[in-house]
Amino acid sequence: MASPGGEYVPVISPRINERREVDFIFETTRINIYFQLVGSRSGAQLVIVRFQNPTEGNWRIIIHKMNRTLPLHINSWLPINSFTGKDTYYVNSTPYTTLTSPANVYIPIVVSAYDNLNESLYIGASRGYTRTGRIAPDLVAPGVNILDPSYGNSYTLMTGTSVAAAHTTGIAAMLFEWEL
Repeated sequence: MASPGGEYVPVISPRINERREVDFIFETTRINIYFQLVGSRSGAQLVIVRFQNPTEGNWRIIIHKMNRTLPLHINSWLPINSFTGKDTYYVNSTPYTTLTSPANVYIPIVVSAYDNLNESLYIGASRGYTRTGRIAPDLVAPGVNILDPSYGNSYTLMTGTSVAAAHTTGIAAMLFEWEL
């Protein structure tokens, strides 16, 4: 890994369930790295990298393949938008593969949202391929400006894939009830 200021982190070999903390000498950045042999949701090896007080600029993450006989597949995500600034992004990213957890678990129903007023997909919804190459989402449900219950016996308009997932869950529950 290389910081915008030119500091390098030496190669870190992953070890089962190990946590590492890296402090930079000339910058106030601290990086916490956690290696997990099997991710609880995906079943794949998981490496979580968290930056504290990162230096502004372009960070480079360099990955070395340790085993030449096994294929190397890397999937990388940034946190959802509310946890990062609008200026945080991948330099060479694609808008066509933006699925995150829980869409990458083995047997999910991946739900996207659409605007039922103009029949368009919700621009903030993830799409593309799962880490195993499955096309997602599986279906779409209303998820833009939906009137939902709120605090204090009131209602509020909500938008997002969580709203669409709740809609889908209700339909699935009614189907199961009908089937029984």
